[in-house]
Amino acid sequence: MESSCGHSTSFKRPINGLVNQNRGKNKGITEAGWHVIRELLSTRNGKRILIDTKHMSVESRKEYYAFIENHNYINPNNKIPIISSHACANGFKTLDSSVRENDIMAKAKTSRLFKWSINISDEEARIIHDSEGLIGIMMDKGNLGGIDLIKELSTITDSMKQRKAYAQLFLDNVFQLVQAVGEKSGWDIIAFGSDYDGTITHIDPYSSASELPKLQQDLKDYLENKQYKKHLWFDYTPKEIIDKIFYKNAMDFYKKFLYRLINYSLILEQKKDLPFGKSFFNLYLKSYFTLFTISANVDGLCKAKSANTFLFNNILAFNNLLMKTE
Repeated sequence: MESSCGHSTSFKRPINGLVNQNRGKNKGITEAGWHVIRELLSTRNGKRILIDTKHMSVESRKEYYAFIENHNYINPNNKIPIISSHACANGFKTLDSSVRENDIMAKAKTSRLFKWSINISDEEARIIHDSEGLIGIMMDKGNLGGIDLIKELSTITDSMKQRKAYAQLFLDNVFQLVQAVGEKSGWDIIAFGSDYDGTITHIDPYSSASELPKLQQDLKDYLENKQYKKHLWFDYTPKEIIDKIFYKNAMDFYKKFLYRLINYSLILEQKKDLPFGKSFFNLYLKSYFTLFTISANVDGLCKAKSANTFLFNNILAFNNLLMKTE
């Protein structure tokens, strides 16, 4: 069976010794892949199914970005956003520079950020920004930081000290992408893409989605107490920054590209027989957008999935209920 596009190296030791990723690695988009991409992005049969670039090779991403840039130039009022659903920053300035070395352990051994090409370069951050897309920052410590650094952080025995160290590393990935964009709207592309439903090595103090309120507070406290990289806040407050990352940017994206805008608050105020209130609905939405990701398989074909299937199914039912009350 022909692959749809090339993929990046994603597995490290010891898994890379068990799983052969050589087939299609670092290749471009195939003829079959372009057929799939055009069909998924077409609006002939309804709304688009957006493509997730995570796991695509750099060559495939370059080809796809050029395709999207051309479409968006011709159709400025009907843009296709670029999504990287669960990724981190690699610190390279360009796509090409991120693949000058092979993605082996030595490449990311002493760096602060994880330097493999599966992560996002500065050039890509600007491309995704220009498409009005999203980058979900993931919770895999092996993708957030360099190998030696993660070993060091994992051995910290003081719980609060370790949480602060990981908060700084998470924010370093975020600030790398915002700085690459270089303007306030850089904050609009940053979302939360935990990948808790994947096979990740999670950040030690935050083992599951139940720990996310703690992470949220730790990130906000770190910004406030350290005034960390304040020159890149672009006049946002720490609370506004963390809210944008954890749910607001994803909610705004959902409203803009994935679902027709409904005045939910008005519906809830008008329909007294609904078995929940406005505050419950807002909490429900925040939880949903924190957990939901759009993820691709290793060949780059897209599929929708959720970190919480129950929540995903119920919000679809909830949307249907709201439409019936209009």
